[in-house]
Amino acid sequence: MALDVAQILIGEDVGGADADATVTSGGSECPELHTGVLKLRGWAQEKGNYCGPGTLQAAAASMGISTVPSQNELASQSHTSSTATLPSDMAATLSGHTPIGMGYDLYGWYSFGDSNLPLEYGIDRVRRGIKQGQPSILLVKPQLLPWGTSGGSGLLRHYVMIYGYGSVDSSAGATGEYTSTFKVWDPCDATTHDMTLDELITAANAAEVPGDITTISPKI
Repeated sequence: MALDVAQILIGEDVGGADADATVTSGGSECPELHTGVLKLRGWAQEKGNYCGPGTLQAAAASMGISTVPSQNELASQSHTSSTATLPSDMAATLSGHTPIGMGYDLYGWYSFGDSNLPLEYGIDRVRRGIKQGQPSILLVKPQLLPWGTSGGSGLLRHYVMIYGYGSVDSSAGATGEYTSTFKVWDPCDATTHDMTLDELITAANAAEVPGDITTISPKI
């Protein structure tokens, strides 16, 4: 029986877990499946302009920081204005609250970041971060999220946190894995969602830089 990678990620979060599975279909062994899910801790954003501080708080808490800063503290540290928090300030602030790894930086999956390497390297950075206990933050156009509400200002931007993934072995790409499913947490109402790669690209493309996808990911 074939097993969809998405099925692995739907349901109760198991928290801080990695899993590998080999599936046999019709007597033939299919590519190995891989999943990673962090133990999620997060609280809804406390103000309309606090999607940045709310996501920073959830990221720090999900990494197991000993004292979780308040959203007001994070808003001050990341220079949150009445309308927004800049991605560069998000990265710098989260680096100061990272109990593991080497902190965070701002990456563009197409135009900058890993020396102009392609999309799959940006995804690989997210995946490797989750394996070592660090989520990533994604800048999106909220109206284009699968659970978003269409209409409104096309200039509106929002942050969500990627805390899980599902992938399969693949020899077609340079990283050796193809990631098709993501677990995403939304600070707007502290809800979790499953997103396909296509859905993620649709929501994040050109949210900051034309033709690019902006992420705040671990320095790996």
